[in-house]
Amino acid sequence: MRNLIKKGDVAIILSVALISCMLMLRDFSHSNKKYANVYENGELKCTVDLNKNEEYEIEIAGGKLLVRNGEICYIASDCPDGTCESFGWLGRVGDTASCVPNRTVVTVVGEDKDAPDAITF
Repeated sequence: MRNLIKKGDVAIILSVALISCMLMLRDFSHSNKKYANVYENGELKCTVDLNKNEEYEIEIAGGKLLVRNGEICYIASDCPDGTCESFGWLGRVGDTASCVPNRTVVTVVGEDKDAPDAITF
């Protein structure tokens, strides 16, 4: 009696199964990559990777930023009202804080599948 399944058939079936598994795992293991863009005087000063669990400070015009546990915030500013320090921790895509007197802006950008498309008030 003839073999219905040949070696070539088994290779094709295993290849299709392997590719299918890889595509599914790639979609499920997708991490939310986040970065913080720091602007001074309207120009990009630096891009900070928020995906790392590191803690460090960044010197900016008239103040300091602190990066910790995937978030960033203003910790010191020489502006008169200190409003920029009250923005708190920025960690979600779309979060933005600015210090108008010092002309600095921090914006969190990246891919976040859980983030809403739009927010209305």
